[in-house]
Amino acid sequence: LATTCVVEALLFAVAFAIPPGAMADGPLYILCACVGFGMAASYVLPDALLADIIDYDELHTGLRSEGLYTVVESNLQQYAEIVGGVVPSLVAYFAGFQSLGGCSCGCGAKCDADYLRWSCPADVGYACTDGFGATLLYGEPDRAAPCTVQPEGVQWSFRVFFLAVPAACYLLAAIPAWKLPISSHSHRAIVAQLRAREAA
Repeated sequence: LATTCVVEALLFAVAFAIPPGAMADGPLYILCACVGFGMAASYVLPDALLADIIDYDELHTGLRSEGLYTVVESNLQQYAEIVGGVVPSLVAYFAGFQSLGGCSCGCGAKCDADYLRWSCPADVGYACTDGFGATLLYGEPDRAAPCTVQPEGVQWSFRVFFLAVPAACYLLAAIPAWKLPISSHSHRAIVAQLRAREAA
């Protein structure tokens, strides 16, 4: 688990260091796949460790407390999700975030007319269809939809909260994971002692 946390921290730090738009699609997908595998491990392994900790606690107290441990784990996760959902949104709002970049439609929001790709105060994108890949009829055909553009402060807030903060959290999580006293060998000894106690 500690190794996974350190590798994840490095991957998030590398992603944070890469300037926006500087990475081609291929390497970006590879980086995302690597981060995904590590995140999956960091979601699965702690629950397995929690079961080992519950066995260790039973060895020392004589009581099974999985209900208490599960409630505490669930509450801590909920508190983290509340803070992790609200704080980045507030920071993005104060940095100038605008839903749809100030546009009335486009970028996933259906436009009223079939020929509109987007409708923004400074630009209107006309095409034969409203499909995402439809070629624009007027203006620069490869221009970015204005509804995807956010102020630089908003872009930085997203980069900090979605890349730098997870990197720091994974690094901090590596410390207790590294010092975790329960290994596969010690867990087998704990389970053997619990079975011996039950048999007595």
